[in-house]
Amino acid sequence: YILEDTNDGYTNGTFYKYPDDFTSDINSANENIRAIALLKNKNIKDAVIEKSSVRINQTLENAITTSALTNNHQSEINLYKLLGTSDRIVLDKKYILKSDVVLHYNPSYRYVGSEIEIFYPHCINIVGNDLTIDPNFVLNTSYDNYNDHGQLLQTTNANNASTSTIWGFNSALPIASVS
Repeated sequence: YILEDTNDGYTNGTFYKYPDDFTSDINSANENIRAIALLKNKNIKDAVIEKSSVRINQTLENAITTSALTNNHQSEINLYKLLGTSDRIVLDKKYILKSDVVLHYNPSYRYVGSEIEIFYPHCINIVGNDLTIDPNFVLNTSYDNYNDHGQLLQTTNANNASTSTIWGFNSALPIASVS
């Protein structure tokens, strides 16, 4: 996580959760859970599943996350999927915190030497084959279609507007984007 002190007695923090932070099963019927498990199996540690931007008071008793924090930090959830029948993993959907929501957390923490570790509840919950997302998050982007090389061909935004990308030069470079 990244912490930044402010002049108003709060600390702005950005916390990341990765595949290893979740329980997942490679044999799950849920495609997103299988993708998280495969990320772990492939030792891909840098795929961000959750990003939470928070403001914490100095006593660590209360933390809030909003979609309108300073520096335009955004809390988001990224879900991944498998590309076709391959074991290639690609982005599936991105969720963001609703603009009018303020979530209050009571973080848990512990000291490791002189450093502090802060823990936050998950915004994704995985139980068996069920993956649920905190209802305060809304779909922002759907990554709809990829080519066989794993290159993004189409996205759809929250307003249902699609953008398509055309790849040229033997699928090496995007040559056009149509909205």
